[in-house]
Amino acid sequence: MEKIKIKVNRTKDGYDVDALFENGKSMKIPPDFGIPHDANGKDAFLEREKGQIVRVRIEEKEYMKRSQPQYNQKEKVQNPKSAKTKNIEEQSQQTQSEARAPYNFVPLNDIVVQAPELPDFDKYYLDRYTGFIEIELATVTPLYIRRESESSEFFSIDGKPKIPGSSLRGMVRTLVEIVSYGKFKSFEDKRLYFRGLADKSKSFKEYYQERIKNVKAGFLNYDEVNDEYFIIPGEFESFSDVSREFCYEFAENKDESENKDEYTCKVWSGKMKDKHNNWKVKCRNDNEDKNIKLTKYDIRDYENDENRRLPSKNAKVLDLLSLARNKTKFPKGVPIFYSTYKDINCKDRIAFGHTRYFRFPYGHSIEDKILPKDLIEAAFMDFTEAIFGIENAYATRVFFEDLELLEDSQDAFLEKTSPKILSSPKPTTFQHYLEQPKGNQGKLNHWDSDGTKIRGYKLYWHRNTSDNPKDLNSWSEEEIKGDTQHTTITPIKPGIKFKGRIRFENLSSEELGVLLFVLMLPENHYHKLGMGKSLGLGSVKITPELFITDRSERYKSLFDNDNWALGLGVSPQNLDPLVKAFEKYILKKLNLHQTLNLWDVDRLKELKVMLNWEKTQMPDWLEKTRYMNITPQNEFKNRPVLPKPTELV
Repeated sequence: MEKIKIKVNRTKDGYDVDALFENGKSMKIPPDFGIPHDANGKDAFLEREKGQIVRVRIEEKEYMKRSQPQYNQKEKVQNPKSAKTKNIEEQSQQTQSEARAPYNFVPLNDIVVQAPELPDFDKYYLDRYTGFIEIELATVTPLYIRRESESSEFFSIDGKPKIPGSSLRGMVRTLVEIVSYGKFKSFEDKRLYFRGLADKSKSFKEYYQERIKNVKAGFLNYDEVNDEYFIIPGEFESFSDVSREFCYEFAENKDESENKDEYTCKVWSGKMKDKHNNWKVKCRNDNEDKNIKLTKYDIRDYENDENRRLPSKNAKVLDLLSLARNKTKFPKGVPIFYSTYKDINCKDRIAFGHTRYFRFPYGHSIEDKILPKDLIEAAFMDFTEAIFGIENAYATRVFFEDLELLEDSQDAFLEKTSPKILSSPKPTTFQHYLEQPKGNQGKLNHWDSDGTKIRGYKLYWHRNTSDNPKDLNSWSEEEIKGDTQHTTITPIKPGIKFKGRIRFENLSSEELGVLLFVLMLPENHYHKLGMGKSLGLGSVKITPELFITDRSERYKSLFDNDNWALGLGVSPQNLDPLVKAFEKYILKKLNLHQTLNLWDVDRLKELKVMLNWEKTQMPDWLEKTRYMNITPQNEFKNRPVLPKPTELV
């Protein structure tokens, strides 16, 4: 075997892997060898037969073409034939069923735990706690929090960089909701859209084909007087010209004898692989009684489809509603395809799109998949509501101050750079966002599957990515002149410290305990904050100290020299008894009396592994937690399922 060095190069379409020989020459390693991207710069060995690469060995692991087995050099293979068959099957299973992503999910809780008895707001209680938690926050990876929506500068007040209390509050609130078994409020309820004409999941493909089989065609028009949209029904037929990008071509009636009430339009829906036909839509507008009015719900659902785009390189959003209002370009309406159906409440509805196989709305919304329903509908207050309040109903008892920079601001920042642009999977990627059956790739749960529920709280993995844009897994991008898609940011360096306070009033020992529980993480477990979490930004280490106000001392004297007498303890308080009080309360509600540590509960094990910084030291960690690619190979094609956090080892 020949000694080489692996060189991984990022290209416009993905990645290339080269073998660099000791004589200075290089040779491209085919992508079907599956060389991991984080092998860049590693020493390796290469074997060739008749000039072609047949095997690459990196740190005692061998890589061959995907049709051949890969095995560890240390393992003895007793039966090469059976080992090859087993390896191919395992590799095929992994390709089909396991996904990767920089995020994962903490499962929903099965019950909602009610908060302890709530206090009145008109007095302080001797058996409750008032004071503050002093927070020291140290950045572990670069941190970026935008000052305002149109600015690339880090959040600051009067030129001084700060971590806004609102950012810290949002993070803490979510963790409190998770660990206290609270109601699930972290979602935006809407219906999603889908298309699955040739999907790899058989059940999903059949479901789409059933919904789309009765599609009709017509022209969408807009009634300015009544502010309504309506469809003039028609008919359609296919034609074989597929040479053009998306466009409309209306037929002109040049013969005076032709029927003026009948008109046609050819619709080219765009160039796509293996496509054979486009469509001609024809209709008459001489019978208004047959016109179909669209309801506000039909219009709303169409507008809510965020992934509705043209099949073109610039991927512009197509809006049929806007086209229908354009009387100059579409005086007789814009051609559409539509289908009638009944929604989850058995109401008659209409779905429509610009192609024969358009994106169809699911019957269920996101809220329908939040189970059990107590997660939304429980009549009592949970810990999160009791501590953080309910808008227009119950006031908060915690107040998050901005965290102040402890360093010289001139030395706290990295150079201005552009973060990489990533296209993350959306909730329509149901194999990630919904719970899935094990070992049945052909019957994946989608948003209309009975009894399925969402995966839970979406959190991001810690990723120790490089600042150098030339590195393969860097979070930053080299500047591209004339590129309007990239933005510029100036993040805080790793190792920079901030300090601030969380003030609280009238909290019970359990309520104060849950705040301390989510702030005082186990050793080498960190929080995530700010923007760019999927890129590896925003990992922070928080160290809390507790100070309790002595209420009796506070009111013995109003002044301390020239300042208010706050009646504060002279030293930090012990956090452990309060944390234990919270854990004991939750474990009792869960009937887990024998469990001493809340982190040992299966559901919170998933959270704990998501917060574990030591995972970043695992081999291939950046490869295991990257977004999947569409090019050069479509890794979404077989709808691989995202494993649980504890299954990613």
